[in-house]
Amino acid sequence: MKIYRLLLTVLIFFIVIYAFRGYLRPSDYGLVNNSILQTLGVSTNTSSTTADAGLELSASSSPSLLDKIKEIDTKINNYTINRDKLSPVIGNNNSSDVENRLTTDGIFFAANSERVNQSLDVLKRNSVLDISAQIKLNDMFSNQYFEHVSPSGTSVSDVVNGVGYTFLVVGENLALGNFAGDSKVTAAWMASPGHRANILDKRYTEIGVAVGYGMYKGQMQWLAVQHFARPMSSCPSPSAGIKTKIATDKNDLVQREEDITTMKKVVDKTESSDANFTLTVSSYNALVNDYNNRLKNLRTEIANYNEQVKNYNTCLDSVTLATQ
Repeated sequence: MKIYRLLLTVLIFFIVIYAFRGYLRPSDYGLVNNSILQTLGVSTNTSSTTADAGLELSASSSPSLLDKIKEIDTKINNYTINRDKLSPVIGNNNSSDVENRLTTDGIFFAANSERVNQSLDVLKRNSVLDISAQIKLNDMFSNQYFEHVSPSGTSVSDVVNGVGYTFLVVGENLALGNFAGDSKVTAAWMASPGHRANILDKRYTEIGVAVGYGMYKGQMQWLAVQHFARPMSSCPSPSAGIKTKIATDKNDLVQREEDITTMKKVVDKTESSDANFTLTVSSYNALVNDYNNRLKNLRTEIANYNEQVKNYNTCLDSVTLATQ
């Protein structure tokens, strides 16, 4: 009987050991509480329906903030095309050629004087916009037309883009004839609602001016051109470098996830009695820790990038929505 009791005791001992075998697996070795499955949803796609949409990290089918930028760009470009359709200002008087003389500096200062009278920021003179205004003036003399859109279909947007000036918003004022000086042509523009709106538009921060005296349809006439704009650089663009790094880091995490999955299979196949068991579990945990640290950094990158996009869109909105 003693022998049977001894055998029964040994059998019970092995049964208990086997029952507790599962608790010696990696979960008891300090794995980080951030499973691989929890990390799969990280995305730069964000919802645009909430106030802090730029900071969300959930996968979504709603438009990304980058899509929002494109939508705003389209709206701005449509606005500039509509502004191109202003009727040009034509002046006539009997003053002498000397009295009718127009100057770029005089028109520039007269426009800013009108803005100061309305407590608006003055416009900065931009040499590139001076060039685009001169191109427009030369084209009108060469092709004998006086319109915001040339016979070939070129508008101020095209001319300004053509000289390498990237803008958020752009506009144009034209004048033809004799106006008895810079203040008079400016007064004529201010008497026209559309041209006045250009001169006093809050969105514009820079101006280019060109004037010329030449033959227009059989008569010597003065032409004046104002190009107004706000440069694209006034709204800091999101970092392309961060966007590229986010894509690279996301791909890197996908590869590391595969490595972790493979290592987990090795851990599961390793007996706790194996001399390499502790080392194998430590290696697995090191991979998981490294993965989660990289995931944390990626989330920070995404948050920073989305904040940049959010700020950029806020700037674009302020340009789009600002009024005289």
